[in-house]
Amino acid sequence: MTPNLARRAAAVALLLGAALGAQAPAVEHRFALQLGDAGARVTTTFPAAAGAVELRLPAWVPGSVTPAAGLLGGLEDLEAKTGAGAALSVTRGERGRVFTVQLAEKGTVQVSYTVPLTGPKARPGLGRRNAFAVPGGAGPGAKPQQVRYHEAWLLHGATLCLCVSGCRDAKQRVTFTLPPPMSVIATCAAGAGPFEVANYDALVDSSFLVGTFEVQPLPDAGAGRRVALAGFGTDRARGPELWAQLAQLVTLPEQGLGAAPGDPFTILLGRSSGPWTVVGHRGGLAAMSHSLRLSEGIRNAALRAAVRTRLRALQPPVDLAAPTGSTERWWIEGVEGYLAALYSVRGGWAKPEHFWTREVSRRVNVWMQDRDRHACSLAAAGTTRDKRGPDLHNGGWLACLLLDVEIRASSGGAQSLEGALRQLLAARHRADEAAFRAACNTAAGRSLAAFFAAYIDGTEELPVTATFAKIGVEAAPLPVRAEPARPGSRRIPVASTRPPRWRVALLPGAAAAMTRLRDAITAAR
Repeated sequence: MTPNLARRAAAVALLLGAALGAQAPAVEHRFALQLGDAGARVTTTFPAAAGAVELRLPAWVPGSVTPAAGLLGGLEDLEAKTGAGAALSVTRGERGRVFTVQLAEKGTVQVSYTVPLTGPKARPGLGRRNAFAVPGGAGPGAKPQQVRYHEAWLLHGATLCLCVSGCRDAKQRVTFTLPPPMSVIATCAAGAGPFEVANYDALVDSSFLVGTFEVQPLPDAGAGRRVALAGFGTDRARGPELWAQLAQLVTLPEQGLGAAPGDPFTILLGRSSGPWTVVGHRGGLAAMSHSLRLSEGIRNAALRAAVRTRLRALQPPVDLAAPTGSTERWWIEGVEGYLAALYSVRGGWAKPEHFWTREVSRRVNVWMQDRDRHACSLAAAGTTRDKRGPDLHNGGWLACLLLDVEIRASSGGAQSLEGALRQLLAARHRADEAAFRAACNTAAGRSLAAFFAAYIDGTEELPVTATFAKIGVEAAPLPVRAEPARPGSRRIPVASTRPPRWRVALLPGAAAAMTRLRDAITAAR
């Protein structure tokens, strides 16, 4: 063979090798789930090359990027299994447990652990993030060349959420084996079945999650439709917060969803700063659209263009932006937070009584202890240049709850804030604050101008006590105790200057009409 021919043959071989490498099968992660009295037994299986394989199991609290101390104790009966000729050692580091498996030859590693579904450590959104480090060479001390991430989320109820953050050098393929009545809906608009993600690390810049899911009723969903979600996101650091927010939306009311079992719909979550919020989804009440403005904050040009294209395809039914273009408005923040809390209760993630004694109590206490809540009105809080002002999020949340109670009480339970908003979205493609107030007046069957003038446009204290009394809920400040004088001190005991804490409780023996209105707020649709 001549040298020229040899070079050509080498070039052809190189091209063939590159083509075969490009068509290499995806790296597959298999998850199997079994439900028992002790909890959920999760088994994950993945291939590994010969040499040292490290499996790291840190844990996150939703909304945090720092492993919580003691949280790993929630994993029980954790073990790893390999083929013959493998040695296993387990160490506990500052960031969690580290499994080191010495493989004599190429094989498969299987890791199993139990997540308790009862007890103080079983909380909605509790997740485990696993990083698989696969070294390139054999022997101990070999430096990893690939890092594979996956985030598995076990939520209360029959729902498993999995976020695959991808692999640097290979596509990802994920399969599930779940017992009935659990179900997993595959992501991606391409269709059902395992999904693949290529070159995932190029999308780390994202501030959005776009996923296409299917609607599937489960036996314990009641009148609503619970959706089992499996999705992929592009923000590793805030993944726990993202999925915790998404978990609040897995059950949507029948009227708001507008889809039959098996119909696909798309949820788009986004953030400019702070917590994730719903940007929109095709058809439904939760289309609280921040429109295309949020997408301007994505630095990755290709991803920004893809998100904007998807946003245009979604065609959100309404733009909840104010005429000034600002989304920092009391009613937008209030509606989003209040409805998310209601969906969380209706989906079974929280008990109805805890909605009042915990969630509402927390909101009331945060609001009442804000010393700047009267610095300006709620209506001006999102537009004023003065840094001092009321807490827009908690104030808007409480204002929407009070509006809901007023509407229900005025209409005898026939109308609600949710119904007013649904009619508003169905009738308009752009909603401003004036249209929102008009929709509330229509639903109540009377003018709520006095309410808006005093508590939204004015700085009067929100009528928490008087309004809650209409539905059999007691809200009152706790007595402030005087600071006791130390023994032998001449100091006169004085009352504390701190704002008093408030107690929110269900009134025993309330009238049946009151309890019906109260129970209707958190009842499943």
